[in-house]
Amino acid sequence: MIDTNKEKYTIQDLLELMKFLRSDSGCPWDKEQTHQSIKKNAIEEAYEVVDAIDSNSPERLYDELGDLLLQVVFHSQMASEAGEFDFEKVADHISKKLISRHTHLFGEKTDIVNSSQEVLTLWEKNKKVEKNQKTQTQGMKEIPRVLPALERAYKIQKKAKQVGFDWDKRDDVIAKIKEEIEEVEEAVSLLENFESHDAKKTNLNLKKNFIIQDNTEISILNASDSFREERRDIFESESRDINEELFAGQENENEKARFSNLKNENQNRTHNFTEIDNSNRDDKEALKVKQIAKKENENESGNGKKSGNENAKDGRREMEIIKRKNNIETEIGDLLFSVVNYARFLEIDSEIALDKANQKFVKRFGFVENKVLSQNQKMENFSLDELDMIWNEAKLAEKEGRDF
Repeated sequence: MIDTNKEKYTIQDLLELMKFLRSDSGCPWDKEQTHQSIKKNAIEEAYEVVDAIDSNSPERLYDELGDLLLQVVFHSQMASEAGEFDFEKVADHISKKLISRHTHLFGEKTDIVNSSQEVLTLWEKNKKVEKNQKTQTQGMKEIPRVLPALERAYKIQKKAKQVGFDWDKRDDVIAKIKEEIEEVEEAVSLLENFESHDAKKTNLNLKKNFIIQDNTEISILNASDSFREERRDIFESESRDINEELFAGQENENEKARFSNLKNENQNRTHNFTEIDNSNRDDKEALKVKQIAKKENENESGNGKKSGNENAKDGRREMEIIKRKNNIETEIGDLLFSVVNYARFLEIDSEIALDKANQKFVKRFGFVENKVLSQNQKMENFSLDELDMIWNEAKLAEKEGRDF
């Protein structure tokens, strides 16, 4: 039974409490958890420990350390229930590891170190022996991939440095960063050029498709060209013959008037050929553009139907775009890796540096937003130049040590 009135609890009490929470008489939620279901909690608690350290608050620190310890106890209890290991095994293992890594202090004391750097070198040497690592690459591969990418890059580069694979001068690292920036720009240009060329090609193909398709309006306009050239004289002659025949033997005034109107209409049609000849080409182009826009809208809304050939072309186009975007991603990754390398060269932890930059941005952004709100305005109503001026005020306040 758990004593809930103790003045002070120990690690043994914590282990017993977790065992009870996981028992049939315990908490339903605790009983349902697995290693997988709570694995992210360990990461979150570790970050909160770091945040507590940065806050310089001892009260926060011991509180967050307790939350992190709970994760160790929780996983140990689940493993114990599965017959795998328990908390004592965890404590035993880490104790033996500390002894085996400090061979300058324990055992035969055959290793001699005179500085902290030599201690780290010895630690890595003993670690390789324990893990039977024959190459430096094996050590790199064992760096957890769940680590933040910047931190993992930092650790990988440190291992490379241990065997002399490192830059000699700071200028060499800067040159590498500039090279990577150029490669990013080149990759972006390749994508933009492809999309621009593809867009032009698509428009031309659309126009071509509409010209040759069985479209009634366009077909009539196309046929009119050849009809007017080959049949103009025949049409005019037939119009005259028809009108003369219609008037022959017609005495009734109403009939004469009706057929006179018909004659005028035929004459007007003949006269209008000239105007149609001048405007027909523009009419066709306007109609084609209209139809192309309609087709594009149908495709966008999902109402348009495409042939298997067109779908295959679209698929190849999308694959090419994805390929080029992946190339940009690769080049940006190389750029970030080089920046991390430069930070390491200067003995700066890029993860910590970026975290500080994040905090600084949030603080300055808050200054800008509060300044805008104090004027009963919205940020959306300000131009970027206006917002940037307020941003510079925040920078100046930081420089002068003023709090905001």
